[in-house]
Amino acid sequence: MPARLQEIEGTFRRQRYRFDDCIIGEIELPANGTPGEWLTIKGDAEDGELIRGGRYRFYGRFAKYRNKRSGVEEKQFHFQTFVPALAHDREGVVAYLAAAGQGFGMGKATAEKAFDKFGGDAVSVIRQSPRELLSLNNRITPEQCDAIADKLNQQKATEDATIELTSLLAGRGLPKVTSRNAIKKWGNQAAEIVKRDPYSLMNFRGCGFKLCDKLYLEMGLPADKLRRQALCAWHSVASQSDGHTWYPAMAVVQAIRQAIGSAKARPKAAVGLAMRLGRLSPDHYGALAGIKTDGASGPIKEDGSHPWLAEGRAAKSEESLASMLAEAIAESSPKPITSFGQEIVSWREAVEAIKCNRCGRLLTAPEVHVWDGKPFGPTCIGYISDGTDVDVLPLGDWFNQQPDIIRSQIVTVPRGKIDLPPFSLWPDPTNIDGIDQHQRDKLTEALVSRVAILGGSPGTGKTYATAMLIRALLKSGRVGPEDIAIGAPTGKAAVRLTEALQAAGVELTARTWHSLLGVGQSEDRGGWSFLHNERNPWTFRVIVGDESSMVDLSLMRSIFAARPRGCHVLLVGDVHQLPPVGAGAPLRDMIASKSIGYGELTEIKRNSGGIVEACAAIRDCQRWEPGDNLSIWESDPEKNEIERAIFLLDRARANGFDPVWDCQVLVAVNDRSELSRKKINRILQQELNTNPEVKGTPFRQGDKIVCLKNGRYPMVDKDAGDEVYVANGELAEVIAVEDKRLLAKLIISRDEVLIPRGNSSGDDDAATGCNWDLAYALSVHKSQGSEWPVVIVMLDDYAGARLVCDRSWLYTAISRAKSKCFLVGRRHVADAMCRNQAIGKRRTLLREQLQRKIAKGVIEELA
Repeated sequence: MPARLQEIEGTFRRQRYRFDDCIIGEIELPANGTPGEWLTIKGDAEDGELIRGGRYRFYGRFAKYRNKRSGVEEKQFHFQTFVPALAHDREGVVAYLAAAGQGFGMGKATAEKAFDKFGGDAVSVIRQSPRELLSLNNRITPEQCDAIADKLNQQKATEDATIELTSLLAGRGLPKVTSRNAIKKWGNQAAEIVKRDPYSLMNFRGCGFKLCDKLYLEMGLPADKLRRQALCAWHSVASQSDGHTWYPAMAVVQAIRQAIGSAKARPKAAVGLAMRLGRLSPDHYGALAGIKTDGASGPIKEDGSHPWLAEGRAAKSEESLASMLAEAIAESSPKPITSFGQEIVSWREAVEAIKCNRCGRLLTAPEVHVWDGKPFGPTCIGYISDGTDVDVLPLGDWFNQQPDIIRSQIVTVPRGKIDLPPFSLWPDPTNIDGIDQHQRDKLTEALVSRVAILGGSPGTGKTYATAMLIRALLKSGRVGPEDIAIGAPTGKAAVRLTEALQAAGVELTARTWHSLLGVGQSEDRGGWSFLHNERNPWTFRVIVGDESSMVDLSLMRSIFAARPRGCHVLLVGDVHQLPPVGAGAPLRDMIASKSIGYGELTEIKRNSGGIVEACAAIRDCQRWEPGDNLSIWESDPEKNEIERAIFLLDRARANGFDPVWDCQVLVAVNDRSELSRKKINRILQQELNTNPEVKGTPFRQGDKIVCLKNGRYPMVDKDAGDEVYVANGELAEVIAVEDKRLLAKLIISRDEVLIPRGNSSGDDDAATGCNWDLAYALSVHKSQGSEWPVVIVMLDDYAGARLVCDRSWLYTAISRAKSKCFLVGRRHVADAMCRNQAIGKRRTLLREQLQRKIAKGVIEELA
């Protein structure tokens, strides 16, 4: 059974310190008529939520805190939640009523009068008979009295719900702020909502399916309920981290049967329920999408033989990205317009002589009556003449006597359709200075539409060619510096690109995609929203993105969602590198669709010795050889792989390199292996950081650390801003280590941030207590977009590593080095990696969806 939280009650006296939403304050415990003992409390409370003099009931646990500076130890109460408590003494009742009456005309003075008149029953009297307040305060209105009663009743219901919900969730492993978040979202209905549907807690960050499912089962709810089966189906897809977008439907069916049991499993109905949710709300947890293909790797087909399932939000991202790409490509197509010409159009007008002079109607009777030279019909003539001096003529004779009147006009008429040539901001590659013919040819292949892709392995000059292209754009006068945005997936990549642009004479600054898109507040489930999107697009006319192979499906979709109509996009990247950490492989799929202009640079321009030559050989599936700055160091009985790595770091130090910041060890896996990231980091910390250990934390002052998850962190210097966004993979240096937090300096921006430690999130790393870890060794995935003067790559023969490492892994690892690269391990391990190509195994359907949408657009145009 989950452990119950302890409960204390006291009067809030003062706030000692506030850190974000965390407060450290003091309460006075109740005593019999004498001043009570003061106790330090710590927990999450919004600014102003705890009112001085207010009585509260806190739920949490006692803890001991030792001040490292003074050595003094004190008893504290760390609360998870709290509710206002009604004390029946004068001070408690007055504070309770004054808090409820704030904004409704009842302050402390009126609350004191209420206590003087009704005593300890003042609160219940006002709840039931609020108009009693009229006799205590002649300025309060009946409507305000009723509002105070409503607030008191609502507060009572919320207090009861908070107590019930706190008791229900205590010890379940959920984040400590869950009950307070639920109360904020659902009010006094929170406990009933959670009891009825524990999965509703998945709306909140840190409340994953496994924790909520465990709560569901512990509450004795039916394990075979169809909604639970649908969520099991969704979780079998959403929990995968192998980068696929689509999964075989049969694998999902097997997952349902395994979770529920074959006898009670209803996979067809469960998947159907999840797919219905996906059609209504694809971003909601539990949503699935389905599609069929003709064969395992064939085209999309409604009656295809192979059904596939995807998480709703991933399927939505893929489909909408395909639509946006198709629309951008269509902007570049020749636009048919109607041509017009001028012609003379003539016609015969009816003159007054063929109309009755009295009524104005056309003459149609067989005879025309003419009086005084004017025509009249047989009826109208009787109104104006007695028949004297009236001539009667046949209608035809009268018409023949009248002259013809011909009218003509010059009019504009359609002549046919002509195709207008597409307008392009891209400069003609033949006019770009500073590039050779090979680069010019590949740019020509790429710049055929509003969306273009330029690829190339290390040393082929793709960054330089991009800089020359941007310089030519600016020289053309069609765009200014303010019209061009340059993005990269990481801060390190943005800095590298900025340096390369400035070296080429282009004074523009690259920024991370998250910075360009503008990171909004986190959503309930911990996702991030962007300020720029379809409803609020950028104002840029040209967008250039570097390291585009790192961009996953979700981020690529966000980039194109923020693209305004007519904006030109150039994606620069190396498709031979590792695919993105997240789902999808959009750059690969866009190239494979053959719908977007793509030029790949293959001729090596930079003289970087063995590193560049090895990358080119791996790219071309050829055997590679060590060179002057690339070598293999095999382990031997006297030195194992880790000892070899330490030896190489020492040698780098002797050659003037900083072994911590100029060197980087790259590994295959995070745990379990003898060459895992966690094990090597512990060893390298001992070797490279001489600062003393700090009890209760794995970090030391001076440590090199890496962010494991996107997030916002408070800044030390409040004048520079309240918070800073830190992306997954960013590096920092530990400045100070405190009991429950770190002070760290980000390597790229040099901002100093506060990193809280402790189980503040269900996603926290168990070993470090936060979303950061040591970074003396990094996984190759985390290293993407970065480079170091010296890189040491650990060739791991562990079975789990063989599942991770392929040709693109080794290619990416080697290409992280600027000056020297050392491979530590056996040559046959590296050769085995080169024989394995895993990127093509990612199951996505962006290519097929893009091709279908473009074909549909062509058919509609022809129709």
